[in-house]
Amino acid sequence: MTEAKEKQPRVRIGFVLFWITAVLLVVFYGHILFLPRSPFLPREASYWPYERHYHFSLRFPFITSYFLMLPKDYDPTKRYPLVMLLHGVSRHMAAGKALGMRDRREKYPFIAYIPIAPPAHYWAGTGSFSFIPEALPGAMETLEALKKEYSIDENKVYVTGYSMGGIGTYAALVRYHGVFAAAAPLASAWDPAQADQIDDLPIWVFQGAQDTYADLDRTMVKKMREEGVTVKFTDYPDRAHYIWDDVYRDDDFWDWLIAQER
Repeated sequence: MTEAKEKQPRVRIGFVLFWITAVLLVVFYGHILFLPRSPFLPREASYWPYERHYHFSLRFPFITSYFLMLPKDYDPTKRYPLVMLLHGVSRHMAAGKALGMRDRREKYPFIAYIPIAPPAHYWAGTGSFSFIPEALPGAMETLEALKKEYSIDENKVYVTGYSMGGIGTYAALVRYHGVFAAAAPLASAWDPAQADQIDDLPIWVFQGAQDTYADLDRTMVKKMREEGVTVKFTDYPDRAHYIWDDVYRDDDFWDWLIAQER
């Protein structure tokens, strides 16, 4: 009788833990599948001409949610440049919205790819953030799948992002070689000690001088140049962190990016 009473609390604890785990999984995968409602602000507005897609893999969390825009009058017999757009912590992507405007979509025939980081994930961790789960491997795996599905010019694949997405941009350059033709990290930084791990390709770095990342990013630019990397650096002297609208709404940036080739 005593043994039976001892087993009851254990059974109840196991039952409670099972349901807590089930609820957490439902919430977690609900976020992956349905949130954010849009990669743009305001969230309730249409995200056309983008479409939402999912890539399934054996890598946790097994699903990568992403938004994709094909060029107007996409023709699978032609090759198109692709730009991977990495959002910040807020999970909205100003570059995608800028490219989706009718005039830019006609002028710049990008395949625009916006992967969405799962909840509680960073694109990449470095320093004190190295313990946080990383979303970049899933985004890169999805990129490889897109190359097989769509007509992509592999000599004209680009990556850009701001804040957390800028960190992810640096990480992509450090870890994935021979993939990108050019890159543009905004309002971010990376460990300058890893500058020697970046291929010599055109990089345009944007930074607000009042940003907390500014000094570290300047050091990163200096180190990359010392390693022979071709780096442009644009500094906004009176600005802090919020600079991405200025960059992504400027056609000079897109003119530069689409002209680069590996």
